[in-house]
Amino acid sequence: RNMAVLILDETGKERATHRVAYGSRIFVDDGDKVKRGQRIAEWDPYTRPILTEIEGKVAFEDLVDGISVQETADESTGITKREVIDWRSTPRGSDLKPAIVVQDAKGKVGKLSKGGDA
Repeated sequence: RNMAVLILDETGKERATHRVAYGSRIFVDDGDKVKRGQRIAEWDPYTRPILTEIEGKVAFEDLVDGISVQETADESTGITKREVIDWRSTPRGSDLKPAIVVQDAKGKVGKLSKGGDA
């Protein structure tokens, strides 16, 4: 989770070091020559990457507006987000199990190498 990009001059002397946030997109490869002002990486501070072991299609299960999930807006930025709330406290939510799953081509929930649902 800790990564840095080092900029070296032609003699191999370190000229700059930049920390790169987890989940950043890197636009250069190791050993590439770069120019002043060239974009090396970019990062979206409003996202958090989630990685999966298997290939498939993402599906939401039991995410019901007002019962298991609610949408809120940050007053200072105006950015909205969907947030899972305590669904067990309402009678209509007692049987729900909110989840994000990965489905295979046939629509079945994939299995991880350790046997759990993906």
